[in-house]
Amino acid sequence: MIIHKFIIHVLDKNSDVPILNDFEGKVNQEVDGFFQKAIKRIAKDEDLRKGVFKDYNDNLIKNCCEQIIYDESTFLKNSKEIASYLFDVMKINALH
Repeated sequence: MIIHKFIIHVLDKNSDVPILNDFEGKVNQEVDGFFQKAIKRIAKDEDLRKGVFKDYNDNLIKNCCEQIIYDESTFLKNSKEIASYLFDVMKINALH
């Protein structure tokens, strides 16, 4: 996997809204090492679970990811969309 850039959004279940950033970070050797190490650790985690899209053709996460893959200029907009959706799911799950 090659990571070209990243963005950090802050999703805190104790907050009322997510913090959606506009800054796209550039990957350098140190950042790349961090991501590679984290991905390898997560891939080996015994609690790792496989996810499946319920409605494959009409799924927000899948559609946003595809847009980013085919048009890198949509990275910022789609990352915010994904983060907002995940924040909403976190808030709903925190209530249960």
